[in-house]
Amino acid sequence: MVSLDIYLNETTRHADLILPSTVQLEHENYDFLFETTSVHNFSRWSPTLFEPSEDQRDQWRIYCELGARLGREGRREATLRRGEALHRHEYGHVHDRAG
Repeated sequence: MVSLDIYLNETTRHADLILPSTVQLEHENYDFLFETTSVHNFSRWSPTLFEPSEDQRDQWRIYCELGARLGREGRREATLRRGEALHRHEYGHVHDRAG
């Protein structure tokens, strides 16, 4: 079992492999869930405050990489390009920390 989490907890203790992602202040964030349950319309975007270390990845990049590696041979680059396009659509740009 593979777990994607930044903490050791009851779920990750069962995992064979734990993949930590960047923490909240190490990636930009656009709150979309809270705004759907609020009474007033608003938008809240948080920029990156701290640069993550070279070996850390954002969650979306880890998911794309896992999908590419588990998918068909030769599809890695196409899957990563699609993930970057979705991220660019949401945030307007992509920070390249993939290495």
